[in-house]
Amino acid sequence: MTDAHAHAFRKLKPVVFVALLAFLAAGCTPKQKTYSYKFEEYQGFNATNDFLSSSSAPEERLKADAEQNLLSGNLFDQGSTPSHAPKVASSTDRVLSENLFELAAVQRKGSIYDRMLRTAHTQVGTRYRSGGCDPNSGFDCSGFTTWVFNRYGIHLPRSSREQYQVGKMVAKNNLRKGDLVFFRSKRGINHVGIYLENGKFIHSASNGKTVTISHLDEDYWRTHYAGGRRVF
Repeated sequence: MTDAHAHAFRKLKPVVFVALLAFLAAGCTPKQKTYSYKFEEYQGFNATNDFLSSSSAPEERLKADAEQNLLSGNLFDQGSTPSHAPKVASSTDRVLSENLFELAAVQRKGSIYDRMLRTAHTQVGTRYRSGGCDPNSGFDCSGFTTWVFNRYGIHLPRSSREQYQVGKMVAKNNLRKGDLVFFRSKRGINHVGIYLENGKFIHSASNGKTVTISHLDEDYWRTHYAGGRRVF
């Protein structure tokens, strides 16, 4: 190697050394990871669904989804809720459960009332008979109500005066299907029927007549009305 070559090599050594250090440093630096998510998959939200194109307002959709989540038990993503997070849904779930059970009970009663009234309607035209309590021999007023209610496991006392002591009093403007309606004479309670709706009731009228449907606003029944009772 000539003196010129040696001199050039000595001048290049620092440059080569710096380049080598830079190369080694670059190799030791960990590669930064990058993450990408499809917007459709973020938090389970499907951006390609019809949420934005729906005719209903977004607020209404969100409320509906929240209520559905409460009912289905999916208010929180399982496994993603921190253990220290307060259980804010517990009281709401309890209230919802109580309301649903109450609603189911009302619906059950409603169906019983409807069936009871259908049974009562089957006896329209059955003749009146004093002391009668079955379709074959005929009905008096309390015999008719006793027969209808007994078919659904509700055992009423035999006379209209005794039936007037059963259940709770109901105001005339709050009567509903299946309530008992009572009428009085100077001697006290002497007649009973089963309320239908819209002011109508079904009853076994009186001697010489049959099971029929009347209206509370008819003169005689309006002036002799005594009250309504709700048995169940």
